[in-house]
Amino acid sequence: MIIRHIRDSLHYFVDVGANIGMWTETALRAPDVRGGLLLEPSEEAVAILTQRFGAAAALRILCAAAGDTAQEVVFYEEPGAGETSSVVFGASDSRCRAKAVRMTTVDAEIGQLGWSSIDYLKIDAEGYDFHVLRGASKLLAAKRVAIGQFEYGDAWRLSGNTLTFALHWLADLGYECFLLKGSGLYTPRPEEYGEYFGYSNYVFCNSDSKALLGSLLRHTHL
Repeated sequence: MIIRHIRDSLHYFVDVGANIGMWTETALRAPDVRGGLLLEPSEEAVAILTQRFGAAAALRILCAAAGDTAQEVVFYEEPGAGETSSVVFGASDSRCRAKAVRMTTVDAEIGQLGWSSIDYLKIDAEGYDFHVLRGASKLLAAKRVAIGQFEYGDAWRLSGNTLTFALHWLADLGYECFLLKGSGLYTPRPEEYGEYFGYSNYVFCNSDSKALLGSLLRHTHL
């Protein structure tokens, strides 16, 4: 929904946890995409991504996990490019197999690409989302990420993270967060509903980019 709303302003994007590229496919429909970075540690998923998007000169497809450090980590990969494959132990299907994969950071990869900014940072890391955000802290501190999105859910408890801390951390960097619902974007109130660990998506933006979200913003709290 967000991508369709800001499509005319989407030039550079990052898709962390690209899986088989459903989100990327929507992003590529924007009229002036100049660069896209896809990070995905599943070899099966990367093979599908390469088959689907390999001819797109603007895209870089990287077979790696994203986090807050550059290291080798264990990745629990589900068969058939399963959507809940994760570096978080216990987040994936019991049929998963553990394998070593390379982990990098969004800061490092964007530095390599030489992009001045990211118009949209999408994160779907099955419980590891806040680690991915911390790995983009330099970009965020410099306000070089216009709008972003991350997934929240039960696997956050397994990775030792909380939504409350993530929202405060982003606020300290100058980003406002909203709960994404089918009817728009709402101001969250974790101080009232606590850590519910239910599947949700949150959108964040800096003050310069808030206007792009326009009519999606709802002046009520959830």
